[in-house]
Amino acid sequence: MSDSPDQAVAARDVRDEFRADLDAFEATERKLLIEDRRERARQLSERFSGLALRVGE
Repeated sequence: MSDSPDQAVAARDVRDEFRADLDAFEATERKLLIEDRRERARQLSERFSGLALRVGE
């Protein structure tokens, strides 16, 4: 039994909506990870601000 045209359109709409939701979720997740890394870098920078780094003497 094949799907009616209405069912095919509805399935395509659901797929498109799911993909859009997933893309939005992934974008939000990337943004939060970037913010988290920046905060961690800021904390480490404050913690080690008095240290002088020397490379390859």
